[in-house]
Amino acid sequence: MLGKIECVRYCPVISIDDETDSGLIKARLHPYDDDKTINEIPYAFPLLPKMFYVKPRLLEGVFVFLAITNDGNSQRYYIGPVVSQENKLYMDKYLYADSFMNGAVSDPDIAPHTKPEVDGILPSSGDVMVRGRKNADIQITEDDVRIRSGVKIVNEMNHQDMEFNENDPAYIKLKYHTGGLIEKTINNVSYGGSGNVEVENQVNSTATIVADKINLLSNNSEEKEFVTTDRTDLITDKELQRAIKEAYKLPYGEKLVEILSAIIDAFIKHTHPYPMMPPCAANGIPELELKKTELLDNKKLLSDTVRIN
Repeated sequence: MLGKIECVRYCPVISIDDETDSGLIKARLHPYDDDKTINEIPYAFPLLPKMFYVKPRLLEGVFVFLAITNDGNSQRYYIGPVVSQENKLYMDKYLYADSFMNGAVSDPDIAPHTKPEVDGILPSSGDVMVRGRKNADIQITEDDVRIRSGVKIVNEMNHQDMEFNENDPAYIKLKYHTGGLIEKTINNVSYGGSGNVEVENQVNSTATIVADKINLLSNNSEEKEFVTTDRTDLITDKELQRAIKEAYKLPYGEKLVEILSAIIDAFIKHTHPYPMMPPCAANGIPELELKKTELLDNKKLLSDTVRIN
């Protein structure tokens, strides 16, 4: 039954064991729990809806709401974990996470955004973010969505130290370009025209995938099958290594057009001195041999970074 909130306390988490999968925790509520054992302390229920999931770790802090229901029973709810600053998502212990409160035992650290190496990691004031504790998050700005992994690199020895990854981040960026993005392309005029003409096209939306290796894998490929339903990782590192090794390399589009054009040109222009004799080594044949050496023999046709099955 509904009732009223008697008090709100900042409390340390002392147990996260939950046999019901309800998000229940136990937090020691001063002064009510000072003389109680952990078994005597009642569970607290999360106020965060189940559509969003985050569970406090042991020794982190939460806000506990102590409520008295209309039938006189007590009920506890919690919000947390309490994290004081942007660089402490991995773990902010109870004793220090209240640094922003009056009477805290410690002062806040220097604001993380003042450090140059952090530029590009933290959200702007108008952004919305879903954030993992370590190296992954989802950032929603006014015009784009970014699913990011490794853009922020957390120091393994000190998880409060972080820096922007300029070398090998992985992310998907979906953007709607307000006002349009102008794309300039060169159109080669042929069959009655001459020269190249610059053409401008307006692009309103883009989808960009960035990573060291990009695997586009189907669950029901008839060519190569990979396990993409691991219960813990979806696809394990071992299976990823196999995909990188065995999945098909995608060709570079322009390079593929080059060799196909050379094949077509040689086929159309080829001549024979007499029936049953090899074609003359002219009219496109040298160009085709050159493309074969450049793109096939020297393996310049296929991408080593994008693979499919």
